Amino acid sequence: ARALEGAGRDDEALAEYGGVSAYFPGPEPRVRHAVLLARLGRAAEARSLADDTVRRIQRSPRHVRQAQGEWLAQAQKIARGVS
Repeated sequence: ARALEGAGRDDEALAEYGGVSAYFPGPEPRVRHAVLLARLGRAAEARSLADDTVRRIQRSPRHVRQAQGEWLAQAQKIARGVS
């Protein structure tokens, strides 16, 4: 997904991020997906995905929240509408 995004193949990258999010246990692909949506001007979708990701991380045990702090902060920023 990252390679597709880097190559400017945004539609394919969006699909791949969605697929990876279905099986990857961490929040990284969901946050990267939200970042790409925001960059493409799809702010409402980006905020919705980021908000859901924030809720998921916040319900996790403390050690998970700490380990995923960078992704949590980025998701919170997008959820607030700040890209």
